[in-house]
Amino acid sequence: MWLWNRLVKPALDIAGHLETAASIKALVWPTILGVSTALSGYIGHSPLMWTIMATCLTFMATAVGILAASLYQERVTVENKIALRNIVFFHDLAAMPKPSRPIRRAAKSEKILVPTPARRIENGQLGVEVVNTASFPLDICVFSASTKIGSKSPPRSSFPKELIPIQPGVVTVLHDDRIENLDIPCGIITGEFEMVIKYGKPGKAKYFLHHTGTVDIFMEPSGFMRGLYFHPRVSGVSAANIPSTGGSWDAPARR
Repeated sequence: MWLWNRLVKPALDIAGHLETAASIKALVWPTILGVSTALSGYIGHSPLMWTIMATCLTFMATAVGILAASLYQERVTVENKIALRNIVFFHDLAAMPKPSRPIRRAAKSEKILVPTPARRIENGQLGVEVVNTASFPLDICVFSASTKIGSKSPPRSSFPKELIPIQPGVVTVLHDDRIENLDIPCGIITGEFEMVIKYGKPGKAKYFLHHTGTVDIFMEPSGFMRGLYFHPRVSGVSAANIPSTGGSWDAPARR
């Protein structure tokens, strides 16, 4: 108990204060060193002009040094270098039914306007479009995923997926497994999306990006896709309590 009260607890308090001061260190340290320089000049009976000049130079050099160190740290760090751009929806439309003979004759004669039949979605797949904002290549993979289109989910496969390299500035798409035999009409379609992305430097992937929410897909009855809207519930970085397995525009669904 004595060790906790005398050493451990004060050390934790000091660490907490230092962490709080870290956000304003760009002002604190230049001020401290500038004041120290001014006091040194005053105690040493230096000329006022040289004392002021030395104080300004000390403040400026310290502030610029802290800024340069911060920029370098931001440049070399891996965390938060994978950014989400869009949630994407791949789908296959079911084959159109063959029109009847009278309709075909009418279409050839151009006497009547044949309406486009309502289309249905046969297969669908949800994914996420991400970009590497770092200045160096990263390894990335789907660590776990759980998606749903309408009331159907894809058959589960093994997670995590294999790590793939992604070069600086490159946009790539990570997707869950394909949902087959959807057989739902084109229109307003709701779904659920959850994906955990693992990334890091080649051979050292240890960071996670977690996105969870619902999606609204808007399609014309003819099969034309108007848009997709993602409503996030969780969107950010999580490095702890990540599960080891998961429950899962307009382009053909991928196998």
